[in-house]
Amino acid sequence: MFRNNTYNRKDSKLVSALGILFAVGVFIYFIIGGFSKLFGKSDYMEISIDMAGYGIVVEHSINGLIPTGKDYYYIGLDSESGNIYTIQAGKSWLEDNFNTEDNTSKNGRITLKTKNTRLDYKVSNELSSGVTDPELKNAFNSCYDTLYKSKGVHMLVAALLELLLFLYFLLVIKLMVIDLGKFTGIIGIVLLLATCMVMLTAI
Repeated sequence: MFRNNTYNRKDSKLVSALGILFAVGVFIYFIIGGFSKLFGKSDYMEISIDMAGYGIVVEHSINGLIPTGKDYYYIGLDSESGNIYTIQAGKSWLEDNFNTEDNTSKNGRITLKTKNTRLDYKVSNELSSGVTDPELKNAFNSCYDTLYKSKGVHMLVAALLELLLFLYFLLVIKLMVIDLGKFTGIIGIVLLLATCMVMLTAI
């Protein structure tokens, strides 16, 4: 007949503490990752190529429903050394720099500033499908990322938005300092959505 409406304050505090710890962890992850990509020296190198062709396009989404971005992978070749590289770059990178008819560079040999990273095994398997030479397969195990600086900026912007979101809700909900009337909730939702979208594209 009667329900137990007892409110457990200890559980509420534990959930709040875990939420704050998670938010702090995410903030630190984006801050360290952003500065590392922009100013770190580890795994950064220059490669020279004079030919390139299409690789694959990897689409990212949430539960296969909400698209969050695409990664574009290309195959680069240094015809002098015979070195083959898997290169991550922008959507129009190949058309801007190479003749798609014969895969030759429009401006001769070009040097790329990149960050060398390990490729996801699914992407690696897709790129190397049909390749039987073990040494040639190794070219598809790692990726030379030309977008590391923009990724670093995205991560720092994500960290900044998370900080702004935390401060906004702190001032509105906890301290009651800000009262923007009917726009208070709208601004909070917009800021939350913007933070989530930037975080998803920065990961």
